[in-house]
Amino acid sequence: MGTGGVYRDQAEITRQRIRELERLVDRGREQLDDSVLAGIRGTGAQVAEVEAELARVPEGEEGLVLRLELLDQLNELLQRALRLAPMVAETLARLPDGAPDPERLGVPSPGIEPSWNRYYERESVNTWERMQEVADWVQALPGTLRDMSSSANKIKAAFRTEAGPFIVLARGGDEVLDGGLDLSSSSQIVVATGISRGAPRLRVYAEELRHTLLLKPLNLIMDQDLGNPSFDGQFIVEGEQEAARRLITREVQQALLLIARQDMPVLEVKPEAAYLYWDYDLTVAGVGAAVEALGAIRHASAVRG
Repeated sequence: MGTGGVYRDQAEITRQRIRELERLVDRGREQLDDSVLAGIRGTGAQVAEVEAELARVPEGEEGLVLRLELLDQLNELLQRALRLAPMVAETLARLPDGAPDPERLGVPSPGIEPSWNRYYERESVNTWERMQEVADWVQALPGTLRDMSSSANKIKAAFRTEAGPFIVLARGGDEVLDGGLDLSSSSQIVVATGISRGAPRLRVYAEELRHTLLLKPLNLIMDQDLGNPSFDGQFIVEGEQEAARRLITREVQQALLLIARQDMPVLEVKPEAAYLYWDYDLTVAGVGAAVEALGAIRHASAVRG
């Protein structure tokens, strides 16, 4: 056999090994959740780097050796990740004992003006009295009040119920008149809880005319339909479909619709934190609905899909 025949045999052996490695890599990728892969320190970045290099390998025989080397590296990384995956998945699903501080979540400060379509419908209310009502409600919760603080324009309470730990922040504008809040300033409530580190990112907020007529038809935002017309018609749900259906259950949807009778809330879900906030109406019913929704999300975040 000439050298040309030996080269062809060696090239065929290399191709066969490449095909075997590609099957192993595909199988490993199917078994590994992205959040688990990212949870293994350094491995997720290494996998992404090798995959990027593979995409740049030229087709044909000139790229055979390099493709084989990179696939071998990638397979080793994925096999290591698979061995660690059960332990990492358990860590990612673990629920924290506490809730994040609402003042450190980057929630926008209360707006200057209420939405015009609600401005004339709402009777003038004393925001300070509403905040006191929230404080009374927190103290009456069937759980344990861990901490509570108040000032002229905010009340913050940390407490625990059967659903988990929560922090409620009720805050108003900066100006104080006669021991209460300036009613020309807005008021806001934020309710937060701790969820698993492996939780997906989701954002739920009010659907407006610009979303319906412009942004959604042009695919500038991705709105997940949850199969509930009364909810889907009022809210945009940004995030992956499977995650949205797993976390934004009917129980959560009903709680958000209850809050929406007062003011349209915003729900943020991210690793280790889930929180709801809305402006201009601080009611005990709204806080109760928020705790119900966030408690359901906290529980669902601990269940691996």
